Amino acid sequence: PHSFGAGGWFETPVERALPVDMDVTSQAELPRLALVIVTDKSGSMGGMVPTGETKLDVVKSAALSVLEVLNPFDRVGLLAFDADTEWTVPLTEAQNRAVIAADLATLQPGGGTVLYPALEEAYLTLSGIEAAVKHVIVLSDGLTNPGEFERLVRAMRAAKITVSTVAVGDDADRDLM
Repeated sequence: PHSFGAGGWFETPVERALPVDMDVTSQAELPRLALVIVTDKSGSMGGMVPTGETKLDVVKSAALSVLEVLNPFDRVGLLAFDADTEWTVPLTEAQNRAVIAADLATLQPGGGTVLYPALEEAYLTLSGIEAAVKHVIVLSDGLTNPGEFERLVRAMRAAKITVSTVAVGDDADRDLM
């Protein structure tokens, strides 16, 4: 009962004489996630889904669900797009959930749809970040202008950045997504 650790030898002359440290260190390093949620806020996202919500409402709910499961020290950013791309929430610690949720709530549908620059921006941003896991979630109906998506996703894969897509709506371009 009087042994290593709880035995009472910590910071005693016995510990100083021994070639070991009696302090039980527990520095568990949690994998650090850097996540960019790429959110479609184009005009087509104002369309209704069978539940009576807009596609954008569904996307907002999905993004909030993602935030709820993140570790407070994970980093998350919200990149919204229509014809333009804007950081609604630049990469920040996930513990700022209330601020992120408030910024997410301000998104309104409108404008054209150009996904490629937003996905490329997510790639470039995550390429410059140190994290154990780098991930992009695209929430969209996929009704977008063409782009070299396969080439971009191959580059992301080479950079160890994973991508998930969520196709929203019955009219979604499932082949692209």
